[in-house]
Amino acid sequence: MPSVSVLVPNYNHAAFLEKRLTTVLNQSFHDIEVFVLDDASTDRSREIIAQYSGDARVRVDIRTTNSGSPTAQWNRGVKMASGEYIWIAESDDYAHTDLLQTLVEILNQHPDVGLAYCESTVVDKADCHIRSAAHWSTKVDPDRWTRPFVNCGRDECARFFVIQNLIPNASAVVFRRHLYEEVGGADESYTMAGDYELWVRMLLRSSVAFTPEPFNFFRDHENNVRSKYNSSCKFLVEDYDILDMIRQQVSVPAESLHLALDRRLNEWAYRHLIRQPRINWRINWHIYRRASRSDPAIHRRLAKYWHSHLRRVKPHPNRFHA
Repeated sequence: MPSVSVLVPNYNHAAFLEKRLTTVLNQSFHDIEVFVLDDASTDRSREIIAQYSGDARVRVDIRTTNSGSPTAQWNRGVKMASGEYIWIAESDDYAHTDLLQTLVEILNQHPDVGLAYCESTVVDKADCHIRSAAHWSTKVDPDRWTRPFVNCGRDECARFFVIQNLIPNASAVVFRRHLYEEVGGADESYTMAGDYELWVRMLLRSSVAFTPEPFNFFRDHENNVRSKYNSSCKFLVEDYDILDMIRQQVSVPAESLHLALDRRLNEWAYRHLIRQPRINWRINWHIYRRASRSDPAIHRRLAKYWHSHLRRVKPHPNRFHA
């Protein structure tokens, strides 16, 4: 029985699949099994996957119809897995050869840690480095994610994850299979924030560990889930649902709650009230009603946001002249 089961969920990532599988199979930690899960791709993915089917560590699962949910493949893969640990290696990302070795050592050293993750580097389609993904966590705390830590998951949720998802890429995570099964796996009804919701439920039952070593390479391109996330309003509703779930389970400090509500309001106001093209009023009304259930002071936050926005907008020099 292998120590780690690696899941490679794929949908139309033929351009990146070879590098993904190569960096999985060339890990310095060798005790692995690999499940390549193709979600009815229409590109050359199957042809590329076939090149690796002769490797004794690799098992291939091809769906003939698309599942319609990114996390459905996660649940399918975990049911097949036999390893103590799970690494969901998304098919458009890639990894340093020591990612598994590092994160497995952390999990072995800390039996109470349910999931461990590393820092990521954002890359483009051509593997060129764009930036460190640390810019995401520094919005919450500029220093905390610059060094390794282990923390109680409930405290992590109350102070930090309530503000935002602080694991921007699933490929950076290795977790215990039994914990995933205990929380019931990923909720497939979440279409945009399914990873965020899953991490929270796992952290509410275990500790978490982080290392600042940037062993994961997170690819930013127009066809990934995050691009769809950024162009959708569904994630805003799911974001508020996760906020309320955390508040029901743990006591959230006032400062963290203030930041959490401000961040969500700012996301909505910028993406769907200011950025062009604007979404229609019915969708805005739906988001407003959902936000109001979580944030009784939403009117004050909206007024503060608009005031701040208008101060940043400089009038066109010819706007008031004939």
